[in-house]
Amino acid sequence: MATGLAKALSELGYDAATVDVVDANTDVAIFTGGLVSTTTAEASVELHTEAILAAKTVAAAGSLITLQSTGGDFGLSGHANSWSAGLTGLIKTAAIEWPGRLVKAIDVDRDDVVTAVVNELRYGGPELEVGLRADGTRVTLESVPVPERVRRVKLDANDVIVVSGGARGVTAACVIALATQTRSKFVLLGRSALTDDAFPGITDDAGLKRAVLQQAKAAGETVKPADIGRRVRNIEASREVNATLGAIRKAGGEAMYCVADVSDADAVANAVAQGRQAFGSITGLIHGAGVLADRFIADKTEEQARFVLGVKLLGLQALLAALGDDALKVLAVDLPNISARILAEGRVQAQLNHPNVVPVSDIVDVRGRPGLVMEYVPGSSLRDWLRNNSPTLEETLVLFAGIVRGVRAAHRLGIIHRDLKPENILLAETEAGLVPKVMDFGLVKVLSQEEGDTQTGMMMGTPQYMAPEQIRDASRVNERADLFSLGCILYGMTCGVPAFRGSDMVTILNKTAQGDYPDPATLRPDIPDHIAVVIRSLLSVDPEDRLPDCDAVLDAIFPEEVAATGSFTSPFSDSGKLSPGGDDAPTLDLDPIESVVVLAHSTPANHVHVAARHAHLQANAMGWLAAGAGVLLIGVSVFFGLTV
Repeated sequence: MATGLAKALSELGYDAATVDVVDANTDVAIFTGGLVSTTTAEASVELHTEAILAAKTVAAAGSLITLQSTGGDFGLSGHANSWSAGLTGLIKTAAIEWPGRLVKAIDVDRDDVVTAVVNELRYGGPELEVGLRADGTRVTLESVPVPERVRRVKLDANDVIVVSGGARGVTAACVIALATQTRSKFVLLGRSALTDDAFPGITDDAGLKRAVLQQAKAAGETVKPADIGRRVRNIEASREVNATLGAIRKAGGEAMYCVADVSDADAVANAVAQGRQAFGSITGLIHGAGVLADRFIADKTEEQARFVLGVKLLGLQALLAALGDDALKVLAVDLPNISARILAEGRVQAQLNHPNVVPVSDIVDVRGRPGLVMEYVPGSSLRDWLRNNSPTLEETLVLFAGIVRGVRAAHRLGIIHRDLKPENILLAETEAGLVPKVMDFGLVKVLSQEEGDTQTGMMMGTPQYMAPEQIRDASRVNERADLFSLGCILYGMTCGVPAFRGSDMVTILNKTAQGDYPDPATLRPDIPDHIAVVIRSLLSVDPEDRLPDCDAVLDAIFPEEVAATGSFTSPFSDSGKLSPGGDDAPTLDLDPIESVVVLAHSTPANHVHVAARHAHLQANAMGWLAAGAGVLLIGVSVFFGLTV
């Protein structure tokens, strides 16, 4: 097929040929690995890694076309070759990262593949995704609003659910919610080994590092800063895992934790066997394990690609193999209201066109599975930045100004965030400096709605940043709950430790409810009186005692000159500036918007590829006109990946 396609393009006047490796002079790479049946996770990892590396090679100036065979409609009719479905995600990402260039995914289900593909390249339109069905019809995909569908699966205390990646992060939060509603039993799989916590009373990062160092010295060890950081991360991970286990049990469920690399089939099989022995037959699976290695296509390494793909694909294969003898009730669980909450987050965030909010450009609900297309923000979270930097008071206030402005934009639309914390604030690295951007509106409440996803009496949020009234009932909060969270954030930024600390969640919640925290002026004597007063006001137990709104916070804290200039010299940014952004700041053009695509695959074979590429069009060769787009492409190179 590769040779036939190259020959057909050559006969039309294009300088096209098959080659083993794409080079940087390629004008257009056509990847055809998706045309061959892929039946194992290993082959799927190879397929997608090769496609990513081909895209990386042409990322500077070339174009990319991928071919696959998933029924001519990208698997929507249930075609079995779903292990190659991720190729369309690569194309959609390339379209965002390479504006103005030809990128296209073609799903072809025709006997004469060469003719069908050549005709599409010559006469097809500019659509990003095109399906060529066996009946001769041509289809394209379009994102359109659809009614939300909530699929309820009957689970109860007799069910045993295996959850990969379920002990920490967002998956853990979902599992706790599921335990609250079902009282099921959970076997949590994770990579973090549990360690003994020798410092239960120490909760801040700096304090843990000092304690670990002192412990090492007492034992006669010589440790490097990296070793200390690793031990602290292990302690924090263990605490998070134990907190998840405790929360599940408190919710009425049962849980056990097994250390297992989800891509290690033997380790997964052993962990599942332990769960089966402890709780009985497995009836459900949630595959939540995953890793992030966000990079532009041009910067993506082969190691990163294989790592990300391996955890998802090899992990899925290992889990399904380990559960082969169990009668599964569910392979994926849509938690009641969770899907709707994700879509609601997208609708809310899409309304917020503000420099200090991470924008959502699209909301998708594909076959009942929700997802958001969000702006890619190059930089780190506020939490990670604070761990590596010690900002001055002036730097702290300028960054905090941007955070407040982003929250103010939400409040002006009647939107309460309800989960403000340093992890949900990204610091965009721009030419103007660091710009804070509020994200993760997953627990948002819209004041204009009479009914929401939050049940009366339900606690939602992050304990160390949650207002007392939100602890009691998250459904009955207003904007001042977010102001309390802002106070917690400002306290941590100025004092270097959280306001409310404790060895367990109950202690933290009790201190929060009582307003029991060290006075900021005690921890940081150089803090100006008016800032200490603002922090105390924001952390008031009674919402009526807090400053009334974000405007009042800005007016109370920031001097005229800082509010006017919005930036100052700083050693913590490559550009030498920090910038809060704001209502008068220009909207940042941060290309690209990073789209997260979930690969839902099935099973492949050993993968070998033949490639095709070429460079320059003959002097008398014809140009290539993309119908409807009016884009003239000079030259074409073809890249083929075949599995045999």
